[in-house]
Order: sequence, then structure tokens, then C-alpha cells
Amino acid sequence: MGLCAALFLSGRDSRFRAVTESLFMLPLATSAVPLGLGFILALHWPLDLRGTPLLVILAHSLVGFPFVMRVLLPALRSVPRDLREAATTLGASPWTSWWRVELPLVLPAVGVAALFAFTVSLGEFGASLFAVRPELATLPVSIYRYLSHPGPLNYAKAMAMGVWLMIMTAGSFWLISRLMGLMRAGGAQDE
Repeated sequence: MGLCAALFLSGRDSRFRAVTESLFMLPLATSAVPLGLGFILALHWPLDLRGTPLLVILAHSLVGFPFVMRVLLPALRSVPRDLREAATTLGASPWTSWWRVELPLVLPAVGVAALFAFTVSLGEFGASLFAVRPELATLPVSIYRYLSHPGPLNYAKAMAMGVWLMIMTAGSFWLISRLMGLMRAGGAQDE
């Protein structure tokens, strides 16, 4: 969704671009707690999605969406229009031009955006607390539940989960830094 929205905004030169971009960034300005509560209150008609894994996916997607947009928009806007026009002049369809010319240029940014959204989703607590069922708890919600029950075993489980959360987050950010290095190296080769 973030890639489609970034593609939509990167090609726009209208006066409504800033307004549309601001609307897409609204989840970033809102706490995840009201978003989770809003999902519980709003998503009961026509399909009751409350208590389903789909609700957790929707909540995490909405929370990660602005981060994906912030990564992809500059990458898409930095692709020279001359490349697209040259591909069209050489007989490529718009789809072929996107697939063979533009996508390879922004692929590292797509990887960074996906990893960034994954990392934000991994640590998401506010919306998850409202959206998850006990048997499908996310890692932060499980940590919270173990810490809310007294006992050294529950404390040890929460600490072990916290270590795994930190390891996965650190690993994701390490991969992001590697991809960012690839993007910088690709930009240096172009010049």
C-alpha cells in the first residue's frame, strides 16, 4: 500500500499533493492507542473483524504506512524523468518502463521501507493491545502480560522476550544500514 501511495504522490505535480501527502501521514501524528480503539469501534460492520488476525495486520499496516511513505517518496522523486521518457521513446510500455527501469533503481529503498515497517510493527504495542486476542498476542503484548503477573518465572519469560525483541530490532536496523549503504554506493556510481 505504501509503495502504491508513494507512486501516486511522486507523479503528482498538482497543488493538492501537499494536502494528500499530509492525509497519508496522519497515522504518524496520531497515537496508536486511539487507532487501535478506532479499529475496535469501527470494524464491526459489515464484516466483524474484531478478534481476527486480519485486524492486527490492518492496525500494524496503518502504523507502518507513513514510515514507508517517508522512505519511498524521496527515492521515487529522485528517479530522473528522462529515463522513463527514454524507455518510452525506445518502445517500452509504461509498465515495462516501471518494471525494467525505475523499479531496479528504487529497489533498495523498497527493501529499507519494508524493513522499517517491519521493525515499527515488531515493537507496536498501543494498537496491538486493543486488536490482539490472547492466543495471537504480539511480542510486546506478551511481554506486558507476563510483567503484569507476579512471579519470577513470568518475569524471566518477559525478559527473554525483551531480549529477542531487541535482537530482532537491532538486526533489522543493521540490515537497513546495509541497504542504505547500497543506495549510497549506487548513487555514487551514477555520478
